Amino acid sequence: MLYSFEVKSEISKLLACLLSPPDREITDALNSNYIFERLSDFFLDNQVRLYFLRDRNFSEEELSDDYYYSFFEKKVSLIESFYKPWTEDRECRSVMAGEKGLLMGDHALHMKALYEMYNLEISFDISTQPDHLVFELDFLSFLYTNYSKREALQFITDHLDWTSDLYSESRKAGISEFYGEVIGTVDFFVENEKAGLDAYN
Repeated sequence: MLYSFEVKSEISKLLACLLSPPDREITDALNSNYIFERLSDFFLDNQVRLYFLRDRNFSEEELSDDYYYSFFEKKVSLIESFYKPWTEDRECRSVMAGEKGLLMGDHALHMKALYEMYNLEISFDISTQPDHLVFELDFLSFLYTNYSKREALQFITDHLDWTSDLYSESRKAGISEFYGEVIGTVDFFVENEKAGLDAYN
């Protein structure tokens, strides 16, 4: 089924919210089943398991504990640079050049440049990293709303090609069920959009 850019923009935004540090607004949206219903309209039952969102009595404290456990205690990073070589510049002689697991690499600098190019003011409160997955999903939502399919799909190719690595890492680390399922949903969404890119080319 084909969905409008408006719908894809909303899905990107909702997934970004689910990976943001929990607050009252997110908790209320979960408990009202709003997020479950909107995602269910997009994903088929046999594509993504959304049971973890439905008819549960979430508390902000519970979600905060799960968030801390998953991304701080288990140290699963939501930052793109962590999963990619620090730089792909072949002329760079730094010992860090080809290393992974570092921050503020080429991809982070490119994200900063994109924000500036599109005149976006971003407050880097989430781990102070411009290539944090929450920012990238928000930016994808922005592209779907304001720009062409080509620009949105190019961004997915350039900056969201690491979600499968994140999903594998989250499963290996044994993070909380809730955030593990959210990451799995993000990965499915991205892979589905990448398939759209193949059809577009």
